[in-house]
Amino acid sequence: MLGTQVKGGSASADELHRGAVVVDARQPASVGKDQFTLQYADLLRRRGLTGLGVGLSGYEVRQILRSVDSFLELIAQNPGSLTLATRASHIRRAKQEGKLALFFATSRVSEGINALEDFRAMYRVGVREVQVTYQYMNAMGCGCGERVDAGLSKFGLKAVEEMNRLGILVDVAHCGVKTFADVVRVSQAPVIYSHGATRALRDHIRNLADDQIEMLAEKGGMVGIAASSHFLKERGTIEGT
Repeated sequence: MLGTQVKGGSASADELHRGAVVVDARQPASVGKDQFTLQYADLLRRRGLTGLGVGLSGYEVRQILRSVDSFLELIAQNPGSLTLATRASHIRRAKQEGKLALFFATSRVSEGINALEDFRAMYRVGVREVQVTYQYMNAMGCGCGERVDAGLSKFGLKAVEEMNRLGILVDVAHCGVKTFADVVRVSQAPVIYSHGATRALRDHIRNLADDQIEMLAEKGGMVGIAASSHFLKERGTIEGT
């Protein structure tokens, strides 16, 4: 609650929020679409958001590159309020400068990736987070909506290795249970689950069981909770009510 005293300290909750580095790991957006405008970015910044993982639209790498270009143009035109983050230190610096740091993430492009060169191309333009799957099977592994989960493919194993080498965050949101476990096991870097919830709250295919959360934690990973009520309660809607 804003204005309440924190136990054992003198700072209020709103003061803690204003002083914290707050990151939204995933928000699907396109420049000029889905309300992602400079005005929207400024609203997020004024409300205390420091870093935003922009979920780039596109099923193919070339579509991702076009989407990146539109965001880079927006950043270049508004250097006083926006900045590109390709390292964690860039997000911390954005906090100090009062800017909103955007970092590029992908989700459905995993359906079109079939070569390691695709990861290198995306890395060079600033992409730092890639989902291994969306809802169904692709060249890397199986999504949580697939009938049978065979785990990571041979290409998927090489893809995780390449993302580790480049410094791209490996995201297991939407992965099937076996694919999830394979990724966490073979990755040499901490793995993230950028958006979803827990099955302890609702038994939804997009949510994680306790043992999966523990598996992530043991490898230094992170779980991002999606503020979508259809992940959190039985009668929730995708609109969040």
